Amino acid sequence: MKVSCVIPTADRLQLLPVAIESFLSQDWPDKELVVVDDGRTPARDLVEQVSGAIYIRLEKKLLLGAKRNLCCEVATGQVIAHLDDDDWSAPDRITDQVGLLTRFERALVGYSSVFVWDVVARKSFLYGIGTLDTFGTSQCYRREWWEKHPFLNLRVNEDLAFTNTARDCGEVVAAVQHPAKIVIRVHRSQTIKYGPDGYRPVPRQSLPSGFFDAIGEPENQDQGENGKCEN
Repeated sequence: MKVSCVIPTADRLQLLPVAIESFLSQDWPDKELVVVDDGRTPARDLVEQVSGAIYIRLEKKLLLGAKRNLCCEVATGQVIAHLDDDDWSAPDRITDQVGLLTRFERALVGYSSVFVWDVVARKSFLYGIGTLDTFGTSQCYRREWWEKHPFLNLRVNEDLAFTNTARDCGEVVAAVQHPAKIVIRVHRSQTIKYGPDGYRPVPRQSLPSGFFDAIGEPENQDQGENGKCEN
């Protein structure tokens, strides 16, 4: 079964290499990378270092929902997995999620818990949401489901609407993995704001060591006292 890992991106050239490395490290053998880019500065050189990668360069801005649909349209896999351009995934994430899709015979799977690394404050958190909800960056779904239920053309929360449709049809598996298999990086260019609700401070050493290898920082570097998230 082929899995297409899709990344809509724009002007995150400093962050994107970690997402690309996450794709390369996935232990699922039959995979492809699809990147749709409408940023001011093209990411072509980064993406085309990956053998067989599909890179779509847009000359005008699209809303995120439309970019996701374009990713899915050009993808050739039977399964589509999100790899957001500023996040990191553990090497066994795709294998785990394809297993969930097969075992539960559902259209969409995702995780209800993720680690968070605040790039500015240099603090780490475990963030959990409702047991029937999935983080957009963690979504993995059958292409045939997307064909019937494409993303709404929204600037934000297009992934939430996508999940809600699948959940209303009884087609979602929202897994809580311990430890979490995804690290979300919160940074100055983040398009969302977050507050303390649902964020539990955890020691830096709780995050997977592979994440710190990917971002080029020592795992055991002192981060000081963890506190509440701040914008």
